[in-house]
Amino acid sequence: MEIGKLKDLFERHPRPANTDKIVVPKVNSEIWATLSARAKQRDAKALQVQRTIVHSTFCVLEAVNDVLELENEHIKEKVVKNLTDAVHMLGLTNYDLSLKRRHAMKFELSPDPMVASALCAPEVKVTEFLFGKDVAKTTSKAKSVADLKKSFGRPKNVQGGAYRYRRWQNEAPRPFYRKKQNQDRQERSKFQNFQKRDRK
Repeated sequence: MEIGKLKDLFERHPRPANTDKIVVPKVNSEIWATLSARAKQRDAKALQVQRTIVHSTFCVLEAVNDVLELENEHIKEKVVKNLTDAVHMLGLTNYDLSLKRRHAMKFELSPDPMVASALCAPEVKVTEFLFGKDVAKTTSKAKSVADLKKSFGRPKNVQGGAYRYRRWQNEAPRPFYRKKQNQDRQERSKFQNFQKRDRK
């Protein structure tokens, strides 16, 4: 459909009262400023689909109000239930599209994967903004968790073809390892001396 005709349909069905929660979420300004032109174009297309879903919801809600004025209670109850289910499904679809929009931007959000994952986590609820109301708080919390994991991490050290883990990077080998290494050297030396005597 042409944009002009679609706009006329939107204007024909404005937002009803008490529907502040039915919105097309905007990308937070601090995130929008960092996105590439390609990501912005892709999001604009998804945004148009969501806008159509939201105005379709408004149409259904108008129909609900019209049905409530009917005198036949049996028909009224049945039709209102069906229309209410339609509103519910449209709302779920709208929210699912919001999550897909977030996921499409995930790899452009931050070079730190922990921060990007935190911004796209289900715990961050979509409001009028796609990434919640407080991006700075979510980012700061994710960085704190990442730093904490690094401080408790145990680096790998390869010795003798096997992985051995040390609590700290500069930690010296444990005493019993050193003692065993010395015993191995002494036994090897004895065996080599024994071989030399046999040759003589």
